[in-house]
Amino acid sequence: MLDQGNSANQVIDDFLDIRADVRDQALQQCKTSLREKNKHEWTCELEIMGNTEIVSGVTFEVQGFGIFDGKYLCTQVIHKLGGGYTTKIKGHRVLNGY
Repeated sequence: MLDQGNSANQVIDDFLDIRADVRDQALQQCKTSLREKNKHEWTCELEIMGNTEIVSGVTFEVQGFGIFDGKYLCTQVIHKLGGGYTTKIKGHRVLNGY
């Protein structure tokens, strides 16, 4: 005769015993999601003297602006001619510590 109570407890215990790889995977997904949201916490838009070396994907350092100082990643760059050569940069701060 099969003991129903013992069998049900075993199923519940197996269900509650989450495997380590599943936990690690869930933790990694949470960290990735958090990083994606935090990535756009500090954004900037600058217009500077023209510089052909600045393109999307390069990093630049902001200094002399207090809490805004740091390393930023260019996400969009527009070079303009007319009334002088200017470069307009959009970017976000590079995250550290992840």
